[in-house]
Amino acid sequence: MSRRPPKLTSTQIDATAADWVLRREAGLNEREQADYSEWLAQDPQHAAAVARHDEAWSLLDRPRNQGTAHALADALARRTHRRSRLRWSASGLAMALLIIGLFWLRPGSPVGTGAAGTALVLNPTREILPDGSRVELRSGATFSVDYDGAQRRITLRSGEALFQVVKDPQRPFIVTAAGIEVRAVGTAFLVDLGETRVDVIVTEGQVAVNPTRAPTAPLQESAPARTEAARAPTLVDAGRRLVVGLAPDQGTPEPVDISKSELNDRLSWRATRLEFSYTPLAEAIALMNQHSEVKMVIDDPDLATLPVNGLFRADNSETLLRLLEANFDVISSRTGNVLTLRRRRN
Repeated sequence: MSRRPPKLTSTQIDATAADWVLRREAGLNEREQADYSEWLAQDPQHAAAVARHDEAWSLLDRPRNQGTAHALADALARRTHRRSRLRWSASGLAMALLIIGLFWLRPGSPVGTGAAGTALVLNPTREILPDGSRVELRSGATFSVDYDGAQRRITLRSGEALFQVVKDPQRPFIVTAAGIEVRAVGTAFLVDLGETRVDVIVTEGQVAVNPTRAPTAPLQESAPARTEAARAPTLVDAGRRLVVGLAPDQGTPEPVDISKSELNDRLSWRATRLEFSYTPLAEAIALMNQHSEVKMVIDDPDLATLPVNGLFRADNSETLLRLLEANFDVISSRTGNVLTLRRRRN
């Protein structure tokens, strides 16, 4: 008879849930997924703790890490000693903030340094192609360019990219991802290359997607059928999405509408982000105020030195405010577009 695992305290459940969320966001293998599912089923409190952390990661524009869970877990172990130096509560929001502060570390433009901490401004990579078309790359995306007199061809090798194409009817613009071709003349569209699918979202104009992957072996008697399929691209209009599976037995995909809110969410990575690492709150707010219509002002000397760790959209001061209110007994008052922050006094 198998032994039931010992019941965890609420603090242990919260810490374990935080670790599972971190590993899950990095990607679980089959065995880890089974262990995760088993842990969730052991106690309703486990799922509730994960839900709290999921909400926190959503608030903080959770990262889509390209590494592995094991690498992140190793980094967590190496940096655990930092936790004792931070003034965070034990709540799920604070723990998620700490996790992001430790792991969402990318090259960026330093805007403040010193003994107290650092701050970075992070922007997606933007490039202008030889014909004047533009491409924005999400972190981790790679591509190559092959222009000739007849075509403008881009190969997306990894990740996610948004293309804004200059019109040239004589030279079609073609993006290839895992053998899937997306053809446009003048339009704007997103291509996201995943492990099992290629996701195409059109924001302007129309594209033609050939959902038939190029064969990896010479065609024999099935060549006519495959050639005919390759000649029947799927048209995708602005405001619609097409997901093409990469498995050989996938059916013919159909475009679906994408809501404005979902589209904004999918393109949120294009926004400037601010990464804080032990940054005094006064410095973090000063930097955020440069990018946000709503300005924050600190009316409490003790609050000004509070260390901040985390990744935030530069134009979303509301996220930082909600975390301060939830974890540090901060209250705010608003006059026009100015928010004044102070600690609650008992």
